[in-house]
Amino acid sequence: MRKHRRIKVLLVEDNQKLADLIFKFLTPEGMDIHHVSDGALAVHEILTQNPDIVILDWMLPNKDGIEICAEVRPRYAGKILMLTAREDGTDELSGLSQGADDYVRKPVDPRVLAARIRLQVLGNENVNSQPRRLEFGRLTIDQDTQTVTIHGERVEITNAEFNLLWLLASNKNKVLSREDLLLDLRGIDYDGTDRTIDNRIVKLRKKLGDRDRTRPGIQSVRSVGYRFLAENW
Repeated sequence: MRKHRRIKVLLVEDNQKLADLIFKFLTPEGMDIHHVSDGALAVHEILTQNPDIVILDWMLPNKDGIEICAEVRPRYAGKILMLTAREDGTDELSGLSQGADDYVRKPVDPRVLAARIRLQVLGNENVNSQPRRLEFGRLTIDQDTQTVTIHGERVEITNAEFNLLWLLASNKNKVLSREDLLLDLRGIDYDGTDRTIDNRIVKLRKKLGDRDRTRPGIQSVRSVGYRFLAENW
């Protein structure tokens, strides 16, 4: 596989927790992130940094994303991907009409964001090189169809359960803390009491037939989190 250069990203986002999540996920994905939190500084940074792609939030202090997009587009040849929290499509249409190349809705799934960035900057060649199907013994996880099968038989799981399983399996044999899992999947910090991940793991194990096995496929790591043991499937 041909190795691509690192992608230069300028993130314009005033939500620090979201910015930290994006930075944490995209940096090991081959992307260098420069972060700006104030809309008033964005135009100068975009034109000075000249990144491969700008991730541009719609709602920003002092100058909003649509103003920034309209201002830089005549002088900036890179890609612009806008973030929006609205569901009615108004932001997307406005952003595209002002020169944005794509958009991602909040809450942001970092895997979707990474895929959109690669598609915009590198095209289909790099997107197609990313693993989309994981196989471990009796278990198959398919990202494209969002399906999970055991010995070829489909397992009915929710989107949230699929995302958790994919994250664990993509980091096979590595311990992921509850904090890591919550931050990656939901963009929030673990407060020490949130049982969302634990409850989801219980349901996953039951559906995958992993609950009563002597060699668990998803291992609990006491006081830390969980690990996907690839060899136990």
